This record gives sequence, structure tokens and C-alpha cells, in this order.
Amino acid sequence: MKYYFLSLLGIIFYSCNSTDEDISMNPQTQADIEIKHLPSKLTSSEKTTHFYYDNQDRLIRFEEKSTENLYAKEFSISYKDNLVNEIILKYESSDSYSYTNLYTFEYIEDNVVITNLFTDINDYSVTQSRTIRIDMSNFLTSGYGIETTYDNKKNLVEIIEDNTGTKNKFDNKNAIYKNVNSSQWLLYYVLKLGIHKENNPLEIHTIRTDRTETNSSVISYEYNSEDFPVKQFITDDNYYTTETQIEYLTK
Repeated sequence: MKYYFLSLLGIIFYSCNSTDEDISMNPQTQADIEIKHLPSKLTSSEKTTHFYYDNQDRLIRFEEKSTENLYAKEFSISYKDNLVNEIILKYESSDSYSYTNLYTFEYIEDNVVITNLFTDINDYSVTQSRTIRIDMSNFLTSGYGIETTYDNKKNLVEIIEDNTGTKNKFDNKNAIYKNVNSSQWLLYYVLKLGIHKENNPLEIHTIRTDRTETNSSVISYEYNSEDFPVKQFITDDNYYTTETQIEYLTK
């Protein structure tokens, strides 16, 4: 099984009217003020994804739909006391099969207990519970067969999960989700949005020890003037390239 990740992005427009008096009292120009980039739309030949945020720049919903309308997914995310409280995933395929995942969370010191209730259209249901460990920056550290290694910029350079080991190499540009005010463990582990939190991955090398199977992906980008990716190109070891266009909401 090959490991890919999706780049998801978006666009809000913020304007600020400055008078001459404002400029004289505050010599900081607009170029000196950091512009936040929140991914709002991701478009590839396979799917389109839209992202939505609250007034704290936290991800509260995203919708994914395949280009040929084979399936549609919608994640709704709610918070309580600045912590993610509940996530509802709704899935529907073109053949009318559907299911719902209800995620709930319990926080015990540096542990997060994640409970998932799965229910489908055929009234089949099952509940699973997993515990992960996070650090003070809300980055995933370990749990449920997972071990992580980060560099000094908090990029996830190595992860071991069950019988799979993955090593990653990063650029020095602004990550797609850098300004998203949601925890890294949530974006990466639960929502499966990839490892673009600090910088952007350039290479991903995966080894399945139980099958002696290796997979590699090479990633390149086009960046905007603020060094955020606006296009991503993922080439797998069969030399197939997937292009993704990234749009942002800026503020």
C-alpha cells in the first residue's frame, strides 16, 4: 500500500485601510505584517477538497468529492474549552452505500483517548478505541504501535507504525497548514491531511518489513511570493505524477 497525502488549501480576503496618520504613528508597513494563509481548496485530477474555519483559524469542516462523483466525504469538527471535542465523518458512494464515523476524545494528561463509532447504511456498527501520546505543542509522539521522530523545526522526519517505517525529507518553505490553528496530531493522525505543518515534504520513503516492500514518492512545488505552495506535484516510483492546485484564504 503506497503512502500519499493530500494537500488541502483555501482563500479569504482581508483588507486594511491605512491613513497617513496611521503610517506616521506606526512605521510598520503592510509588507512587514505577516499574512496568514489558510488552505481553502485543493484540486487534482482525482478529487476536490474544500476547507472551512472558525474565527480562531481552527478547521471546523472539510468536504472531499471525487472528480467523477464516485464518492463524497464530509468532516465536521467541534471544539470545547479549546480542545477538539467531536468529529463526525459522513461518507456516501455513487452506488448509494454510506457510513458515519463518530469520533470522541478524552484527554488524560499527555494522552488522548480516541473513540470511533462506525455505523453504515446496513445497520452494522462497531466501536474502536485507541490511545495516543502528544507533547506540549500538541504533536503526536507515540501510541498504538507508533513511534515518531522530529527534526529541530518539528517536521516529522521518521515514523514507525506497526510493520511500516517511513522517512521524510522536507523543504525550507512555509507548510500548507502552517497557519491552521488545529493540533498537528489531529490534522495528521485523525484527519489524514498529511505532514505539511511546519515545512513541506520533498521525499517520502516507506518500507514494509513484513513484505520487504518499499515505496517512494518525490514531491515538488510551485510557491507564491510568500513561499507557500500553490501547486504540488507527487511522482511515485512508477513515474506517475499527480498535480494538485492549492488555493488559500488570506487574512
